Amino acid sequence: MSNLKKHGSCLCGGVKFDVTLQEDEVHICHCELCQKWHGGVGFGLKCEGDWVVQGEENLTWFDSSEWAQRSFCQKCGTHLLFKTHDGSYHGVSAGALDNATDLKLGMHIFIDKKPDYFDFTGDAPRFTEKEFLQMVGASE
Repeated sequence: MSNLKKHGSCLCGGVKFDVTLQEDEVHICHCELCQKWHGGVGFGLKCEGDWVVQGEENLTWFDSSEWAQRSFCQKCGTHLLFKTHDGSYHGVSAGALDNATDLKLGMHIFIDKKPDYFDFTGDAPRFTEKEFLQMVGASE
């Protein structure tokens, strides 16, 4: 992927953002928080640094766990951005990006939390909750 800069927005356009992706690989998250947040798995990408956001007054952040925050548009409810409290990880919901057809599957995380009815195939690496938390430097 030659251009890791992406633009995205919520459904209603009340929040627009620009991000620089760290890589072109989408991570599929099976954690219980993503299951509730997305109504299934979470599809996310790691960003380089922070985001540039327009319509920040429409963006609501909340502490979704002891180690991270999630954001959504308060007008339409679109799930948008994710970050650890210590700022070591910034992510974006893949579905909120425009023109993201050049992305590919990178890995599954929190695979030990996957419900039996999720049936994903392929050879992408799979990490347990513990393995992923260790990878991003978060405590359990």
